[in-house]
Amino acid sequence: MPLIPLLVVLAGLAYYLSRRRNDHDAIEDSPRVVVKGHTYSESIEMKKPRRVFEIRNACFVGSGYVGALTAIVLASKNPHIHFHVVDFDPHRIAAWNSDCLPILEPGVDELLNSINAEMSSVPLDETESEASEYQLVQRKRLPNISFSADVEGCIARADLVFLCVDNDTLRQSDGEDGLNMVHLESAVRTIARISTGHKIVVQKSSAPCGIVHWIGKELKSSSCTFDVLSNPEFITPGTAIRDLLYPHRVVIGHIVSEGMASAEAVNALKRLYTPWIPDERIVTTDAWSSELSKIAVNALIAQRISSLRSVKTICEKANANMEDIAQITGFDWAGGAPQMDESHSRSDVLCLIYLARELGLNDVAEYWRAVSRVNLQSRIALPSVPDAEPTQPLLDAKPEMEMVECV
Repeated sequence: MPLIPLLVVLAGLAYYLSRRRNDHDAIEDSPRVVVKGHTYSESIEMKKPRRVFEIRNACFVGSGYVGALTAIVLASKNPHIHFHVVDFDPHRIAAWNSDCLPILEPGVDELLNSINAEMSSVPLDETESEASEYQLVQRKRLPNISFSADVEGCIARADLVFLCVDNDTLRQSDGEDGLNMVHLESAVRTIARISTGHKIVVQKSSAPCGIVHWIGKELKSSSCTFDVLSNPEFITPGTAIRDLLYPHRVVIGHIVSEGMASAEAVNALKRLYTPWIPDERIVTTDAWSSELSKIAVNALIAQRISSLRSVKTICEKANANMEDIAQITGFDWAGGAPQMDESHSRSDVLCLIYLARELGLNDVAEYWRAVSRVNLQSRIALPSVPDAEPTQPLLDAKPEMEMVECV
């Protein structure tokens, strides 16, 4: 009699296990439902790509003024991150890999190259020419920066991609000047095509307001995930390295509200600057404000240039004493202060004209057209305006910037 309950329990357990096995076999034999190119079982098992917020590899697309100089400064301050500077122009890359840099900017050679302290002493029996050659060999580049024409390969390996392409001026069908965005568009589509996993894309190119939103929409068509940020540059030729080392502010723009960026991505970009820039100088804002701030800064500088040029023209026609006027106004017009590169401000003025037209502000657009026209007519030196002194001087700073070609 005591065995009967035990037998009943064992029979029930056997029946339960057989039902479970039959149900499992039925699921395996059932047809698989395809959802967006994957079976249903695959789609529910797929995991989202891992978001990368610990940056180990950064890629700068564009080896021009903004891309190369920014990469060099960031590499000097972040030795644990490797920076790849890429360009479709092999001649420009070859110049960066040579001893004759394509851009001579005060301080760039000191950052990119260093002398091996242990080997810098020259034996006493060396001649002067041999000593010079001996010292030249000891030049050593930053170990965590490279210049390459392998654009796709470097983008594919990068956790973070900076867009620093040059956008040329283009005459539009209505006769107005604008920016040719073909290089930027090509770079964005290349990123979308070859990327895997997750990447942070940072826009630094000169472009109209709204470009971050456009980039985010373009990258959404990719199978990967992206955080898109804005990080405008505020550098002037002749003082670019100083501007990067001792910036008045660093601006990071985002569109978190539309899911195009995350707070983690903003912090990851911010960490590239925190090794030497105080938190209070790093400003985070929306992408539109970030884009417009850069355009406004350079447009206002261009406006100051046009104002001085117009007054100078009047003074010359009226035979006025320029030295006296300079003393009275406080502007050293002939003092040889660094002159702003025409193309550096012109592209941002064109962006402001375009934005004003799109917003229906025709009077504002015409005003900035006049500023652009005055600046194209002639050139004068910028007024000497005292800037904030850096905490430490640049070594062997040169008085002006040069663009050179190596023979």
